[in-house]
Amino acid sequence: MKITLLIFLGVFIGLGSQSVLAQDAQNDTDQKVIFIPLDDRPPCLQFPVRMAEIASTTLITPPMGLLGNLQSPGKSDEIISWLLAQDYTDVKAVIIAADMVAYGGLVASRVQKVDQAIALERLKVLEAIKKLAPTVPVYVQSVIMRLAPTADGKNERYREALAKWAEISVKEDESSKKDISELEKVIPLKALNDYQEARKRNLSVNKLMINYVKHGLIDYMILSQDDAKPEGVHVKEKQGLLADIKQAQLEDKIIVQAGTDEVAMLLLARMINESTGTFPKIKPVYSSQSMSEEIMPFEDRPLNITVSSHIKAVGGVPVSDEEEADLFYYVYTSRKIDGASEAFVKEIDQALQQGKRLIIADIDPVGDVQGGSGSFTSMLEEMGCMDKVYGYASWNTPGNTIGTALPQAILYFNGLKLANSDKQETMKVKKSQYWFTLHRMINDYYYNNLIRSDLNRYFNQEGKSSTLGTEEVVRKMEEMAKESIEDELAHLEKVFFGKDLSYTIQQIEFSLPWKRTFEAYIDFKLVQPNTVNLE
Repeated sequence: MKITLLIFLGVFIGLGSQSVLAQDAQNDTDQKVIFIPLDDRPPCLQFPVRMAEIASTTLITPPMGLLGNLQSPGKSDEIISWLLAQDYTDVKAVIIAADMVAYGGLVASRVQKVDQAIALERLKVLEAIKKLAPTVPVYVQSVIMRLAPTADGKNERYREALAKWAEISVKEDESSKKDISELEKVIPLKALNDYQEARKRNLSVNKLMINYVKHGLIDYMILSQDDAKPEGVHVKEKQGLLADIKQAQLEDKIIVQAGTDEVAMLLLARMINESTGTFPKIKPVYSSQSMSEEIMPFEDRPLNITVSSHIKAVGGVPVSDEEEADLFYYVYTSRKIDGASEAFVKEIDQALQQGKRLIIADIDPVGDVQGGSGSFTSMLEEMGCMDKVYGYASWNTPGNTIGTALPQAILYFNGLKLANSDKQETMKVKKSQYWFTLHRMINDYYYNNLIRSDLNRYFNQEGKSSTLGTEEVVRKMEEMAKESIEDELAHLEKVFFGKDLSYTIQQIEFSLPWKRTFEAYIDFKLVQPNTVNLE
């Protein structure tokens, strides 16, 4: 579909409404940002929408029905029409996941169902946006395709073989050649060809986005490396992209880094920093210096490099001098070491008592793809740390966790600054901050680590969180999980707000949006007792 035709269609398609995910109605003083998410999963949509509220920012998103799901791609052409129909008069910025516009989302980007020509044509909407709103900054995420295809219930026979082929097919030694040959006997020829064509197409999109940055159509971009390993077909692609960036002298406008689902939050944080002229200095503090130098599961670089690149991505400045730091990033990687959690929590507690602004990332160094450490989380709760931190996360991959806790802190740092000591505005910022930290705990630790495991065990799918359930099974899972979520939130309510209960947690919602236990949608309201809830 041509962009000129889309401009015409945009007049007629009623796509002005946004996804209803916010806790409060939009405040007239909130700044507005147009946002196209990577897909409709909570980390890609709910997390950034709710995080934005911490800095009095409203993300305007397309209707949920256009964003697709695991089994159906997003409606790219209608999303483009929606983009072109927006009023950019009072829009502060635009944040776009190129993969949603080009293919219909992250899952759709891993399969060869959209031709290269169509994908490139769709992305011309960025040219149109710049004409519609030449002074509005545009932030873009473009994904470097991961090694493994998505489990879709049809490719289980060869999915792991294809992922292994993608990892070792670049090797030239005789042993590897033999292994490659054996793998190719398992992988259907069409599946292998489609995989290679999808990579070729996606690389052309990555290159087009670099060109758009060069020509001023994109103000800042993150090329995000989806789940990867130190070796594989992605390495050559990434090296070529880095060379293109260097040749065009765009190192200050494009960063290539590990992680995908968290990138919208990083871009949001950078946008807020740039809009306020705030470039906080951040000092990383590791529970284990040796672990910080290791390559974490699902990533292709040492942990300390990932942390540093994320800090730079949000517009922060990594520092080693404690006296310089505005924020301190405590990264816990020692869940397999006896006694490490107690020592690190004591260090965290002492830093909080000294008035330091802390961020906490609880990293899984093994690759179990669970949530936070049990002992570490329990001690943080017991010591009363969680309502005081600026950012916290402990979900999925190291990149996901690092790239969630960090932007939360950036939004809170700026949110307090924007409130400018106004009592009502400060209360609003703190309420949004409390909600997000509570959500991290109930989602990242209690659901991902405990409740999800119970569900998988009860329904005989241990270690298979990506297994799709029938409608009946999913309904039963949701009922069971909601009861547990309610119990744990009642506990967290006391942890956060103590006996006086300055807020109560109400209107709890739970669902499995992709009909599997891997990700969950959890929502709730924070309500002040003895006040009328107008939400």
